[in-house]
Amino acid sequence: MSDIKDLIKGTGSFKIQENSAGKYLVCTSAGKFAFQSNPACGTWQFEIYKKASSDVINYWFVSDTASGSAGYSLSLTDSNSIVLYKDATALFSTSNDYINSEVWYSIKIERALFDKKIYVYIKGGTFADWTLVTASTGTNPIIDTTYVYSKFNVIELTTNDAVREILIKDGVEI
Repeated sequence: MSDIKDLIKGTGSFKIQENSAGKYLVCTSAGKFAFQSNPACGTWQFEIYKKASSDVINYWFVSDTASGSAGYSLSLTDSNSIVLYKDATALFSTSNDYINSEVWYSIKIERALFDKKIYVYIKGGTFADWTLVTASTGTNPIIDTTYVYSKFNVIELTTNDAVREILIKDGVEI
């Protein structure tokens, strides 16, 4: 499991808040931050809160840069869909209104070491248990072997969006 240390602030501002579920990082001015993370295969799990349907959240889980300009990313879009990207190319996307705003969702991304298949799961809202995200274009899981190394994870939030419980496991447990 990776230990998250030394956040690299990009743009925007963030603060730590707390509720009955624990502490979380909330965006107070749209922007992004990064942290060092080397796994390009493994499991990335986090909880995310999208305040408004017009907000866009991006999480580069495999990136060579602290800016998140290239690599694999997951986006919660302004149409409340989920899109998996390689660089700027969509590998899969859900239908619009797949998720709702003002709901905490748990997201789990797995990338298998042996075949580089990427799986995306969701839990929360109408998804009572871990559910494989249903793609309306492309497929989930999807195989892509482009990126085999990573240096950073980058999270980009819109004002009032939040993230908590970031967990990264190197390699996929079988």
